[in-house]
Amino acid sequence: VLEEEVVGPEEIVVEEVTENPENTPPNLDVSVENEAVVENESETGAETGENSALAEEEAMIDTGNASASANVVSVVNLNLIESNGFLYLLNNFLQFLGHIDLRPLAVPASDIPAPSDPCDRADCNATTTSLAVEANNEARISNAVIVRSSTGQNSAQGDESASIDTGNAYAGANVVNIANTNIIDSNYLLFAFNNFGGWNGDLIFPNADFFASFFLSSSMADANISNTNSANIENTVETSADTGSNESEGDGSLIKTGEAVAGSNVTNIVNTNLL
Repeated sequence: VLEEEVVGPEEIVVEEVTENPENTPPNLDVSVENEAVVENESETGAETGENSALAEEEAMIDTGNASASANVVSVVNLNLIESNGFLYLLNNFLQFLGHIDLRPLAVPASDIPAPSDPCDRADCNATTTSLAVEANNEARISNAVIVRSSTGQNSAQGDESASIDTGNAYAGANVVNIANTNIIDSNYLLFAFNNFGGWNGDLIFPNADFFASFFLSSSMADANISNTNSANIENTVETSADTGSNESEGDGSLIKTGEAVAGSNVTNIVNTNLL
């Protein structure tokens, strides 16, 4: 190692510093302690109903569509050590996305910058480098999600005719919990996709060559990993859609309701250890 010392404006003295004669490879010790408490409360409502029409001759009610959605995502106590990758979380609600192409997100492993190695391979053998990780994670997640959509509960009354034509009612809830995830010395891909409604597209993954190069075996020779995970997750999800409870009174009374569609997706990825 060369160290430069500037003495004067034109004089430079170069002094040689002796390297560590033992050339001892460094060790990487990581200690992580996480404690998290997450509480999510979400209430979403959409309504075009509860209409009333009263006429001497003709009474008519025509409601539009009602769409309500709630997306709750909690990522808690995520520990990434000597790792590369990405998380992709996608929630689709009544949208025609077409194709979902993951290839632009999947950078070839050869293009991912390698993490700095404290042990220079020119000076020491990488197989002697050791990795010690101790991770203690504790997570409590509570989700209370209510989604309601209604186009119903309409009342129409006419002496000659009364008609009620309701729109569609859509309600969707997506809840994703990722808690206490330890990813050590790994390449990782995490993709979560919640879909509500129609989807005619294709889900395009990277080709086999990408996965073959991405999930390479590790060169870490000595690894001592200790993970302690504790998680308590409570999900209370209520989803409802209503187009009914309509009343029509008249000589030529008519009630025509739309569709009522309700759905819930709940995903828990808890206490995951990847090495």
